[in-house]
Amino acid sequence: MQPEYRYYLIKGGKVMKAVKEYQARYEGMDLIRKGFGEHYGATATWARPDRVYGYVFPAQPPVGWKMIAGLPKGVCIPDRSTQEGMEIYKVMRGLPQLPDPEFFAVRCGLDPYAENGNLAWPSFEYVGRTPVLMVPENDEQELPGIIEELCKSKYWAMKEAEAA
Repeated sequence: MQPEYRYYLIKGGKVMKAVKEYQARYEGMDLIRKGFGEHYGATATWARPDRVYGYVFPAQPPVGWKMIAGLPKGVCIPDRSTQEGMEIYKVMRGLPQLPDPEFFAVRCGLDPYAENGNLAWPSFEYVGRTPVLMVPENDEQELPGIIEELCKSKYWAMKEAEAA
């Protein structure tokens, strides 16, 4: 079960620096992952932050790749029954992981919040062009940086304006 969050506008300081570090790392790692797939003609990556599972090909996959029933249309994985596929698989396993919320929180000096056996990390998102810090509702730790608390109604109004 996900915790409720409190929201803060990030206006500078340590938290803004952490946002920029996270973004730079994310963009760099994502570029490597996308570039690997594009080398083979893939149009998209099928992955989670911790692992690339496959790539989306617009037509028949190239040598070394195969489609598997049950995966979304066009998603292919390395065909490990072939030498080419095994080589692709080995390289793909070494592709970088995207940074997770812990990467961001540690750079802010924030700890995870534990409730009912679950860990929740402070995180951030952009609402439009505005960076917003998200902290679990019951987390009482002191927050660093230059931030301004947002009431939930203003946060959701910003989200709705962004979607419009």
